[in-house]
Parts: sequence; C-alpha cells; structure tokens
Amino acid sequence: MRTRLNLLKYSIKNALIGMARHWTLVLSCAATVFMTMLLLGLFLMTVLHVNRFSDSAMDDLRIHVILEEQVEDPQAIAQMEADILNTQGVKQAVFSGKDQELELMIQEKGEAFAAYRGEQNPLSNAFFVYPEKEKEIDAVAKRLKSLDGVADAVYGGQSVGEMVKVLTMVKWVSFGFELLLFLLSLYLIYNTIRSAIYSRQSEISIMRTVGASSSFIRIPFLLEGTLIGLLGALLPCLFYIFTYPVLYQAMHGMFFVPLFKMIPVNQMNAWIGWSLLSTGAMAGLCASLLAVSRYIRSSR
Repeated sequence: MRTRLNLLKYSIKNALIGMARHWTLVLSCAATVFMTMLLLGLFLMTVLHVNRFSDSAMDDLRIHVILEEQVEDPQAIAQMEADILNTQGVKQAVFSGKDQELELMIQEKGEAFAAYRGEQNPLSNAFFVYPEKEKEIDAVAKRLKSLDGVADAVYGGQSVGEMVKVLTMVKWVSFGFELLLFLLSLYLIYNTIRSAIYSRQSEISIMRTVGASSSFIRIPFLLEGTLIGLLGALLPCLFYIFTYPVLYQAMHGMFFVPLFKMIPVNQMNAWIGWSLLSTGAMAGLCASLLAVSRYIRSSR
C-alpha cells in the first residue's frame, strides 16, 4: 500500500514537472481544448433541450374526441369511455367535461369566452385520447370518429410530427459535431503528450536501463494528459454554470411557448458539469494512453 502511494506521489510530481517544462505547449493545448469544450457544451445543451422538447411534443400528441350534445348523463359517458378504450390502438382516455372544455378555450383564446360559464356553456363533453403508437394516430382518429355518439375527433398530429422530425434531425447533427469535437480534443492532447515524451527520451531510456516497468513510465504521462483535459474543460464548465441561470431567468424558463420548457437550472448545471469534466478527462486519458503506448511499442 505504501509503495503504491509513493508511486502515485511520484507520478503526480512528474506529471506536474512535465507540464511546467512545456507550459507554453500545455497552455496552447488547454486553450484549444477550452474552445472545443465550449462548443461541445453548446451542442450538449442543444441535444438535451431537443430531447426534452421532443418528449413534450410526443406527450402532447393526443386526440380530442368531442362527444355529441346528447351524451351528458354519467351512464352514457361511461359507455362512451368503454367504447373508446375498446377501439384498436387506444392506450388511454381522459374525460374532459364541458366546463373543463370551456376553461381550456378561455386559456387558449382569451377571457372573452368567460361569459359562457354556467348554464350558457354551448360546448359538449369530450375525451382526450392517447394512442398506443404515435405514428398510428391518424388511423385511430378515424376509428374514433366513426363511433356512435362522437361528433368529431381532431388532433394536431401532422404539425407535431413534422416538428419532432426537425428536432430529431437537429439532435443527430449535434451528435455529429460533438463526435468531431471529441476527436479533435484527442488529437490535440495526443500531440502534446507525444512532444513531452520525445523531449524526455533520455530520461525514459535511463529509467528503462535501471529496470523501470512500462506502467511506471506510462502513469505520469497519463496523469499529465488527464490534467490537461480537465484544465481545458474546467473554464467552459464554469462558464455554463454561471451563464445558464441568467439565460433561464431571461427566458422565463421556456423558449417562447410553454411547450418548449427549458431544463431546470440545477439539473442542467449537473449534466453540463459532469459531462464536460468527464469528457475532458476521458479525452486526455485516452489520447495520452495512445501516445505513450505507441512510443513504448516502438522503442522496444
């Protein structure tokens, strides 16, 4: 145990010495990794919000089944609910009384319709029906419309479906950019560690002569690459942690409409923080492992 602690202290010390010796190269690499992680954070925020917006849109994908005026007594409504639930492709049906329908209309179209509250309410009872599969919503709506006692069955499926397709395309484009940025980080850190290795060839040769193992030589460089990755990811992480709450407050927690609700600040900060720091550290570790392993193989 003591030997391992001494080895860890030695590795950390040598990693810091190596970074100090090549501080200009390290700063240059860290600055480039900083820009890479800054863009990576932006694309990550985009993907997270696109996923949230897509889920919200799909959750809102429902059929508004308007009943005929004569369907008013509880027994008739219960029978209609049973008929709707027995319809092929229906997952769930939620009753919406005529008073609830009027309140929804007031929310959507304004207080002018508040005058119809009470006995003057001209609306009918309705159900909000959720299909088992979103892609079959049109067929389900046609089946529901053919039921006795149903006046109409409408949904905004086409516009919502198109929006989900656009959001999905944005998500995959963002994934592609994230992958390219990660590979760029690997390349930059790889070159930095490779330069550090070649500048210390004589030192490594002496270590080999006295019997140092490959892992003993490798660990300081792995730590150095990991630290460079963390250093490059730290500032972008802090940038988003401090700027996202400002954006959230300025947008009142949503992008223009209630459907596009933003991710809560604490949740976003946790995702961004852990994602950027772990990605930076992983990029540094993988790049340095590749550089050191390649050098050790070629020098045997």
